[in-house]
Amino acid sequence: MEVGKFFTGVYYGKYDKTVHFFASAGVTVVLLSMLPLWAAAAVAFLVGLGKEIVDRRVRHLRIDPNDLAVNALGIAAVVGIALAAGLSWG
Repeated sequence: MEVGKFFTGVYYGKYDKTVHFFASAGVTVVLLSMLPLWAAAAVAFLVGLGKEIVDRRVRHLRIDPNDLAVNALGIAAVVGIALAAGLSWG
């Protein structure tokens, strides 16, 4: 797979993966104010998966595993920063 093809999405064009990364990171940060770190990460991933399912059912697009991978990277970035800052996983 070409790198350029990976980073080009359907809805946001060339910024699709960037939007997925920061949206997932943002959702994780917001959820951290209400949930433990592990739960915030899990719920944030489920939100991203839900968005892909809605895309499939409503917009008739395929579920993009690259979107899910970039969502996971955004979540992992927040988890890494939170753990480095001393926040407990549980």
